[in-house]
Amino acid sequence: MGDKRDIHLDLPAAVLRVIELLEDGGFEAYVVGGCVRDALMGCACSDYDVTTNALCSQMEPLFTAAGLRVIETGIAHGTITVLCEDLPIEVTMYRVDGPYLDSRHPESVSFTRDLREDLARRDFTINAMAYSPKRGLVDLYGGRDDLAAGVIRAVGDADKRFKEDALRIMRALRFAAQLEFTIESATAAALRENAPLLANIAVERCAAELVKLVCGPGFRMPIQDYTEVLGVVLPELLPMKGCEQNNAYHPYDVLGHTLVAMENIPAQPELRMAALLHDCGKPATYNDGGPNQFNPQQDRRHFYNHPAVGAKIARAALERLHYPRDFIEMVVFVVGEHDAYLKEDDVNIKQWLHRIGPERMSALLYMKHADISALDPRCHEWLPIFDRIRANMERILASGDCWSLAQLAVKGDDLIAAGVAPGPELGATLERLLDAVIAGEAPNEKAALIALIR
Repeated sequence: MGDKRDIHLDLPAAVLRVIELLEDGGFEAYVVGGCVRDALMGCACSDYDVTTNALCSQMEPLFTAAGLRVIETGIAHGTITVLCEDLPIEVTMYRVDGPYLDSRHPESVSFTRDLREDLARRDFTINAMAYSPKRGLVDLYGGRDDLAAGVIRAVGDADKRFKEDALRIMRALRFAAQLEFTIESATAAALRENAPLLANIAVERCAAELVKLVCGPGFRMPIQDYTEVLGVVLPELLPMKGCEQNNAYHPYDVLGHTLVAMENIPAQPELRMAALLHDCGKPATYNDGGPNQFNPQQDRRHFYNHPAVGAKIARAALERLHYPRDFIEMVVFVVGEHDAYLKEDDVNIKQWLHRIGPERMSALLYMKHADISALDPRCHEWLPIFDRIRANMERILASGDCWSLAQLAVKGDDLIAAGVAPGPELGATLERLLDAVIAGEAPNEKAALIALIR
């Protein structure tokens, strides 16, 4: 069953130790799944799974006798976690899944002594390979060839695989995005056919896959070609596709513009999600503005107030998907402010820093740059403006120039001592003093500021 083909995978010493203990105990043991895929691709991996023909009751004594800590994380499913050199390694007995009745979890799990039966239940060929330092690579479904060809292919019957666990639909799209792979035709057809089953999956699981997808270097193909599938999870995408902008500065429809913007923003979860949703308010704010002077055959369309509308749509979507609160607030802020007018002078930058803080200012600049990058090339002459704003902002932050109340040379107690009444007047006075410092009307010095209020 082993297929060495001169393959040697470099595995951490801790993983090799776990395999060695099982094999010295008379059992088979292989690393399996994603860690094998990543090792064959030369990618770093921090998550290792080992599969074996030993029962949990047979595994545990081997590890504890060797002084390793064992955590019973999934005894019912034949899984324990072994801590070896501070690396958690999941060890699972070969198993066969029973029928799936909820499109997510098998009703039962039975154990087998045959590795082939265990590999047959897995999702995609590239994840259905096992490797043993002694026995070599076990690749029953052509996973290594699919890796070389850049293909996502279901193991066996694709329709059955997706009906068993509909989350595999999102996983297929996510792997395509992360690995920049295509999806094999039968797998793609079954994926589309079974897309409605995603409604049965916990939103948190779909949301986690969606973030990984949008951060993958190959996100364009899954979003563009499988919009209707992703629309089961994020229906806000659907009206963006085919929503023509008919504007001289917009050569793409809303979704096309969105994808180009995403290509021009860092692959950070909040930024990519903000770019994905930044124009989600456009379909709801469509306004026919009359003939287009650049193309008389087209109408000029406007999308008045679409950032504010988009912020509401984005908030509802992200809350529905149960993203963390801080994540939601950052994305909604960027969506709502992405059309804001920014200037490169220090006063304007400090005013924005005071209003929104450095983290949001940086995110907004990334979004502005990405948004302009997705316009007609004639607009790209504006891009250096945002580069200069970022450079000026970084200089201001590095220099310690005053832009916040925390940096102001006077505090509330100083103003009270100078005769300002506690309460709303105190806060308003501090804000006025900060405005004066930012505008260059007063130095950030205690004596000068106290003299100013007097």
